[in-house]
Amino acid sequence: MPYETTQETGAQAEVISQYHAVFRSDTERSGEQHAGRLISSTKTGESDADQDWHLETVPNGPHRSSDSVKATRLLFDRCMQALDRAIQGDGDLIEQGNAFFNFSDILQELWERRNEQESQFAQLVNILQTLLLESVPEDFSKTQIQSIRQVIEKASDRRPISDEDLATYIKILDKGGCDVFRALR
Repeated sequence: MPYETTQETGAQAEVISQYHAVFRSDTERSGEQHAGRLISSTKTGESDADQDWHLETVPNGPHRSSDSVKATRLLFDRCMQALDRAIQGDGDLIEQGNAFFNFSDILQELWERRNEQESQFAQLVNILQTLLLESVPEDFSKTQIQSIRQVIEKASDRRPISDEDLATYIKILDKGGCDVFRALR
């Protein structure tokens, strides 16, 4: 299903379109059944504007056992707990920082499980990891953290994650003020 046919406002459609353009350009090079993590290939001495962003692609391999589903659900729960601590630690930069570092570590664990999931799962983890690139915890407002948590909660209830689900998650993040392309600019 093409993303251009979904019901979005102009700004939301642009965010979704930009993200998928980056993802599609890499999947065209590596094959349709791949997902990936956004990485930078900056050379020493280059400015941020000279960075070449691409996706580290991996094969789509949805080989889920019941143990894998339970483990993934547990990781999603841990993400929500870390984000709850970040929300509750509003004003306490140390608590918020610790919660975000914990969230980042859990996202990495989810990323390591990507071969057991559908490609949309890997895309979602990629989006969330992209939000944390070159960011510090105090850069995130309570509203942004809540929108990230809302996406995690919705994704944890959806197995498997569909293209429509992914488009919805991007809209939620956009409405919450999360710029999934900040690291690309």
